[in-house]
Amino acid sequence: MDVRKAKQEVIRPEGIDMFYYKDELDITIQQPLLVVEGMIAGFVPVFAAMFIAIYFLKGTIPLALPLVTTLISIASWINLFARRYHKVHIAMDDRHLSIIRRPRKFIKDQHYRINDIDQIYVKGPAGMTSVYMIVNSVQGQKHVKLISSVDSLSKARFIEQEIERHLGIPDRRIPEENP
Repeated sequence: MDVRKAKQEVIRPEGIDMFYYKDELDITIQQPLLVVEGMIAGFVPVFAAMFIAIYFLKGTIPLALPLVTTLISIASWINLFARRYHKVHIAMDDRHLSIIRRPRKFIKDQHYRINDIDQIYVKGPAGMTSVYMIVNSVQGQKHVKLISSVDSLSKARFIEQEIERHLGIPDRRIPEENP
């Protein structure tokens, strides 16, 4: 007798928006903070203050250095305060699944043919959970990270569940998947 643990359906958690139009689905979540963004917002203001102090106390560096670091500091802090507008859209129509980040932050939009998608799964520790998919290609199956650093396991599981439901993919256990 085959006894399998049934997955519990996840109710839409706060912070995920869904939009259906005809046969299209758009799932929108908050874009995760990139490590580089946090480092820039934390370290560049320190360097800016240091360069300003050196410029005014000793005058041994050009004015451009404190000005540029100050402008970068201001831009990084504006970026942090505008985070609520930074979104990731998972858009599905009858032929493609697309991952669209706005603003892009130097990351290209990703597009995959629905016929090539074999499975969606969740992997990683709580707070650093990522949503992956298995894509069939001529070279074999490859594991592709759709969204990284989802801030809760329930959000990641909900995204997995809704993509599989919309694409008609039966859920099955993947060795790499979190238990």
